[in-house]
Amino acid sequence: MESAGLGKRYVQIGESAPKGGGHFKIGDPYEIEGVRYVPAEDPSYDKRGVASWYGDLFHGRKTSNGEIFDMERLSAAHPTLPLPIYVKVTNIDNGLSAVVRVNDRGPFRDGRLIDLSRHTAEVLGFKRSGTANVRVRYLRKASLDGDDAFERDYLSTRGYSQYAGTTDPDGMAEVVIAVGPPGPPPAPPLPDRPDRSAIVAVAQATPEPTVIRGGDAGDVAVTGAIGPSSSEDLQGPMIQAGFFKNHANAQRARTALAGVGPVEVAPIAEQGETYYRVRVGPFVDGITAAAALLDVADAGYRGAKIILQN
Repeated sequence: MESAGLGKRYVQIGESAPKGGGHFKIGDPYEIEGVRYVPAEDPSYDKRGVASWYGDLFHGRKTSNGEIFDMERLSAAHPTLPLPIYVKVTNIDNGLSAVVRVNDRGPFRDGRLIDLSRHTAEVLGFKRSGTANVRVRYLRKASLDGDDAFERDYLSTRGYSQYAGTTDPDGMAEVVIAVGPPGPPPAPPLPDRPDRSAIVAVAQATPEPTVIRGGDAGDVAVTGAIGPSSSEDLQGPMIQAGFFKNHANAQRARTALAGVGPVEVAPIAEQGETYYRVRVGPFVDGITAAAALLDVADAGYRGAKIILQN
């Protein structure tokens, strides 16, 4: 017997749902329980609020854009964003983040920002608690074929450990992710925060380096390209966080950015001096790099740039 109002279950619990099969949708304004919602395309969407999750009851049923909901994939429901799109969701309470496919409408409870699939709640570490404080940022439209490589690639570039099966006290299996110790990391050295009067050079093919002297003795940050790339053999875009004169500060930057992806610290010789260039990557494509660039900016490197590899 089908649950009232939920529609037909096309895929049973324990079975994987087919990918894609839906259509692009924004939709007209609508009202639920006295609350009016106005769907709209909003590439600047960046909000904080409470996330919840949904699972068994909706597994295998159609989402609002005609796809089949699979609670074991990285997906979400949102009351107003277009369907399907990608958003980045960060659990503010523990720092974990994921890219998810928004393909459904909801949640329709006061104070709730987004409803995530059960698997996404596991990845973000709040399955047991049921809710979490999150930040949601619009990334781009998603393809209609339902390919979930983007979501999975993002997790792989974050340096998360292999998923390990464990058992809850009630016997239900769950997925856990190994994370670092709680609490904010120490502030990293920031090569892209000069005095307001300083002029920072935009990276070109062969610009002269702009040297910015910080407050700490020996801490010199450089922006712009210096010398030849030591990662020319790597494929895919990288994120350039900056250059350091002080090797210890470059290593501190490596530690601060290790959760975003592989970090390269390369010595670069220029006019008799050695600088240490810090880059993150490479990434599988520009979209994945753009999502990771948000994490690099969140770590304080707001002048970081995506560098295309030849």
